[in-house]
Amino acid sequence: MFNMVKADIRRIFQSKGIYIWFVAFLTLHLLQTSGMRNANVNDLVITDVLYISAINGSIMPLIVMSDILVILYFLLPFVFMVISTDFSSGAVKNTLSSGMSRAKYYITKLSLVLFLTVLIHAINIIVPTILMTWWNGFGQAFNGEWLWTVVQMFLLQSLLLIGIMSIATFFAISIKKTAGALGAVIALITVPNMIIFYLQLFDIANVESIVRFEPISILHDIVIRWNYWAGTDTMRVILAGIFYLGISIYMGILLFRRAEIK
Repeated sequence: MFNMVKADIRRIFQSKGIYIWFVAFLTLHLLQTSGMRNANVNDLVITDVLYISAINGSIMPLIVMSDILVILYFLLPFVFMVISTDFSSGAVKNTLSSGMSRAKYYITKLSLVLFLTVLIHAINIIVPTILMTWWNGFGQAFNGEWLWTVVQMFLLQSLLLIGIMSIATFFAISIKKTAGALGAVIALITVPNMIIFYLQLFDIANVESIVRFEPISILHDIVIRWNYWAGTDTMRVILAGIFYLGISIYMGILLFRRAEIK
């Protein structure tokens, strides 16, 4: 299991894709932070969380976590680097023929994807925070209260991201073809969010009950509504994350055991 994980990590860092990804990632955050350095926080939707007069390092984690779709688009390439290349190269057939069970193969691949999910989510917060601190300073004392608020948001978002990326892993292994799997995952992420947007636009009744369980809306609300966050909201996030993770693992292993590997 650990040998396969090490081989996957080695393959990721040996590919050109990781360096293209890194350049795109760093360029985005450089443009984002340099463009925001003179902005006023009142122009942003996170004023429900903190009231300050200028953008600085202390507010940057909240800005990043409130725009959660960006991290999803950075995470998805790793799913397909880890999984789809195995099917396109035929490596999956060799691995399974060596004696590894399909369930163990699935769990091993999923474990690496979820580890990378949490790691990249953390990096996605830390890098722009450092950059904005460099541009405008931190803006307040680096204390336990600020850190604990950011950590709580990070952990709740990470749990839900784990659930979402486990679904992405399910599609990647089930569909096998990169383009089809990527299209299915992007549709799953964006279409419900677009439907909710139009339902809210036309003031359709009961849309709030849908928003409460739609994953992208929940990820957004963890930051936007933090001042009104309650224990029931935390439980909703935990249950949603566990549900997405559990159902995707069950269905993924079930389908993978029956799939024909070429």
